[in-house]
Amino acid sequence: MVNNMKNLTLKILGREYQIACPSECEAELQNAANYLDQKMVAIRNNGRIISFEGILVTVAINLSYELLQQNVKQSTETENLVANLMLLEKKLNTVLQDNSLKSYSGNSLEFEYNDN
Repeated sequence: MVNNMKNLTLKILGREYQIACPSECEAELQNAANYLDQKMVAIRNNGRIISFEGILVTVAINLSYELLQQNVKQSTETENLVANLMLLEKKLNTVLQDNSLKSYSGNSLEFEYNDN
């Protein structure tokens, strides 16, 4: 496997940074840097925080909070999906048992959830 690394110049809040990245990740890293720059410019333009480090820490905290909230939302959605699937499984098993389907060899469906 060839490791095709590329030097990428990112501009964040007027400062340039050189990073090495795999060629296939260049667009995504550029998009991430642009997103970070937009967030930092918004904080700077708010006028309350003027130091680069203060802006960076504020944006990092905001992004961490957003990520954690997204994880909670995704976890809740997954739990709801599993609960709905288990309810559907119960209803299907009830229908199969009530109808005594002759072509069906078993009397229950099995559902397994893998969180990986």
